[in-house]
Order: sequence, then C-alpha cells, then structure tokens
Amino acid sequence: MPWRTILEVAKVMQEAGHKVAILNACNKEEDVFDYGWAGIGGLYKETVQIRSVLKTDEAVLTKLNELSPQSLYIPLTFREGIKPAKWIENVQCKKIGYMAGGVYDLKSAWLLIQTAGLAVAKPYLLEALTSYRLFAHTMKQIGISKIIGLTDTTTNSVKRSGFINALTIYPGKDPFDAIPAEVDIIKKYGLLGKKWFLFSGAPAPT
Repeated sequence: MPWRTILEVAKVMQEAGHKVAILNACNKEEDVFDYGWAGIGGLYKETVQIRSVLKTDEAVLTKLNELSPQSLYIPLTFREGIKPAKWIENVQCKKIGYMAGGVYDLKSAWLLIQTAGLAVAKPYLLEALTSYRLFAHTMKQIGISKIIGLTDTTTNSVKRSGFINALTIYPGKDPFDAIPAEVDIIKKYGLLGKKWFLFSGAPAPT
C-alpha cells in the first residue's frame, strides 16, 4: 500500500470535516508530527497528523485507547487469517479493513523463491498458501465489519472467501493535470515529442 495513498485518504477525510490521525508503527517512538505539502502551484496546503507508535500490540492498543477513534481503518493481507495482530480484537470501535496487497498464487511465489530467495518470497508464499475461508473466519472473529479492496480482483477474492461485506474503492487522484509539466528529464533522454513508457516499481526484489 503506497504511503501516498494513505495520506490522500486522510486529506480527503479532513476536507469532509472529520478529525483524522495516521498511526505509523515503527521501532522507535517519536513525537507527533504533521505531514504537510503544497498543492498545485501552492494553491492549497494540507497537513495530516501522523502519530508514531512502537510496533508492539501493547503500545498500539494503548495509543488507540488514548485517541478513542469512532472508526479505525486497518491494513490487511490474506495471511493475517493465520495470525492477525492481537490488538485488533481488543479495540472497541468500528473496524474497517483494507487490503494492502494483491492476490498471489503459488506459481508466482515459487518463481520468486527461485529468483530472489525464500526470505524475500516468504510473505507472498504465505499469501498463496493461506486459506481464504480461514481469512474470512478470522476477520469476523476479530470484529472487522467491512473490507475495502483497491481493485475488483482483490474485492472479489475477499467475497469468495465468505466475507461478503466487501467493496471496491479505487484510488483517487489530486488534480495533477493542472501542475505545470516538467520536461527536463524527457529532453535529457531525447524523448520530447515521442511515445514512451514509464515504469516505476516498488524498491524491492519483487
């Protein structure tokens, strides 16, 4: 799940009048800070409050009890059907999950093991091996009321697991078309006026 997507969702929620905070689980607790950015030519400026919290069940639960949210959006993967975070069940509010990854199969996981090793492939192997039925059962047990997928493929996989209350919400976009074009890099590679593809993948062996 790209960090930018989380920030955009929080920004739009704030624009709709909601009070929003993002919890950033990390290995060292730091002070609360605001993430701010200027939009099109500086026409708007938004800040989103990000609260860091130690990556332990106890610390996350303590922080959530302090914040007392009405709703909590939790990133999920299918492998969490095996062992979900312990704090989720103990949070007393509406809990909505969103699928942070995609849908993986054994063939792809095996190919990744061969090319990048077991350490890199392990999460994807667990995704492929986890029973979808087990995922649905576990999510209901820990009190997840709804699950969001960013594509129909993911959402349909959730529904096939037996968790029917799922829907697709596509990632939105800022009005990027109003931002002045920056063509220096295109000129550098002699691509101005030509057709070309841009590919940007995750900074990982996958």
